[in-house]
Amino acid sequence: MENVLPTANSALIDAGKSQTNFAKDVPKMIKYTLADSANNERIEMDYHIQTITKDDKFRILKFLRRFFFRDEPLNHSIELIPESEDSTCLELEEYCSMSSLENNLSLMAVTTSGAIVGVILNGKMDPPSDEEPEYITTCENPKFKKILRLLNYVDRNVNRGGKFRGLNILEVRIISVDSNWRGKGIAKALVEKSL
Repeated sequence: MENVLPTANSALIDAGKSQTNFAKDVPKMIKYTLADSANNERIEMDYHIQTITKDDKFRILKFLRRFFFRDEPLNHSIELIPESEDSTCLELEEYCSMSSLENNLSLMAVTTSGAIVGVILNGKMDPPSDEEPEYITTCENPKFKKILRLLNYVDRNVNRGGKFRGLNILEVRIISVDSNWRGKGIAKALVEKSL
């Protein structure tokens, strides 16, 4: 979901500078090798991180349907996604595609065999308007509209007093890892690479 806790998940980026408020001199990582100690055997799990492009849209949405949409706390609390396995929220999918997949700021962790094991959907946070955005007023799903209104409320209040005026803000909108790969540092690597 866009803007979940934007004050905790946003990195300030000043135009032309690579410094952030969250990490200084983050080492660049190109390839990651993890060891899994299941059954006392050492299994090598290699992956690399690459930029998400518009061509990856359907693979990313399939991944999010499986590992994020149902379990995300806001979605879960209002039962946004029905229980049947093939169910989804088309407005949520469109929102993810519209806001994060075509800006070259989002990343995915991919195994050597090509399977996606983690994604981070990032975007540039624009200054929120006092008016309700069109994507909220035109949303036909009443449950998802509630989430959009909450996120918009958070956005409007995070920059109260103009604290971030004139700055570009990179916002982590969604981060999700394949449940079989959790606890192995994928999310951390995605955040570090984003920074």
